[in-house]
Amino acid sequence: MALITCPECNHEVSDKADVCPNCSYPLKSPSSDAAPAAVRNPYRSGAIMGLIGSIAFIVILGIGYMNAMNAGVESSGREVPVWELEAGICIFANTAVFAAGLTTAKSAGRKVLLGISAVALVFAFIGTVGMVLYMNVMALCLGPLFLWEPILQLVGAAKMMNASLKIDE
Repeated sequence: MALITCPECNHEVSDKADVCPNCSYPLKSPSSDAAPAAVRNPYRSGAIMGLIGSIAFIVILGIGYMNAMNAGVESSGREVPVWELEAGICIFANTAVFAAGLTTAKSAGRKVLLGISAVALVFAFIGTVGMVLYMNVMALCLGPLFLWEPILQLVGAAKMMNASLKIDE
């Protein structure tokens, strides 16, 4: 234990003391080691990002479906392309995958987190490609309006994958 001089009252104080016992002057600055939760656990923040994209996609899809129903648009007789169906299924399934990633972020091991993030990445990729195929030329004009949800899923899944690769077991 070393002794230091208090800058306020010039009293000798232990270097382990937080405040001077003579004048109560703070000797140590508040620790800057405490990072926000999202910074400390990038896997969890990636899962949150992907979950937001998934839920936003479902909400926008539901609004579009309700508008089509109110307008009297009938889908009978229209054959749904396989890639359109796959994109929708993948984005819906990814909601569950991101939720699983969010709940297991603290307790699961590296292999489980890698598996969840790999599934999320594949589903997000298929969903994004399916949305681009579904929108065709509209993707060039209206892409930012409709593609931000699957892109957010892709970024969240990539962030989860990156964070799980950095975990030491």
